[in-house]
Amino acid sequence: MSNSNISIDTRTIRPGDLFIPIKGPKYDGHDFIPEALRKGARVLETNDGLKSLQEMAAAHRRKFKIPIIGVTGSVGKTTTKDMLASILAQVRPTLKNEENFNNEIGVPLTLLKLTRQHKFAVIEMALQRPGEIAVLAEIVRPTIAVVTNIGEAHLEYLKTKKNVARAKAEIFKYLRRHDWAVINQDDEYFEHLKLRVTGRGLRVMTFGILEKADVTPKEL
Repeated sequence: MSNSNISIDTRTIRPGDLFIPIKGPKYDGHDFIPEALRKGARVLETNDGLKSLQEMAAAHRRKFKIPIIGVTGSVGKTTTKDMLASILAQVRPTLKNEENFNNEIGVPLTLLKLTRQHKFAVIEMALQRPGEIAVLAEIVRPTIAVVTNIGEAHLEYLKTKKNVARAKAEIFKYLRRHDWAVINQDDEYFEHLKLRVTGRGLRVMTFGILEKADVTPKEL
């Protein structure tokens, strides 16, 4: 099943689409079921549309044995995601998040676009509150997890940079033995992040400019 036949928005729905009603802060998708039916859509009967969407995406992702890169960080994650996807797309078909599809709704919708043609996927994961990266990581199950850096972008909810580091490190939670963790050697929370992957049989690659790292630019 691909995202082409799954919809959460009746404004873009097409005949034959599966409409999943999601309750948000402003609107309740259940209120739009009659409109979805009028437009020829099928409707998923569920009390928790978001959970159903995420479970469908997780099940769909498990069908694919391909490298999937998860990217998070306080700054630069969208640029990093786009660069990685652009490079990989030169070799084989690559899936990536479009626009701002990097949250609890956008990530599963993106994963549901995976087809047998895709040989790579690069999935950006956004963070606002503690636990969100863990939820996304459980759905995505990245084989390569990248943390660009730890900054002050999320202090409204997380209060301290150390809490941000803890929350970002959740991307490593579902890595399996021999998967890759990619960490910024220059970041002040490098040791904290590295500790989260030590002793798990993971492969670690570091990058940086100031500190000696596995990957360092020769010229800037």
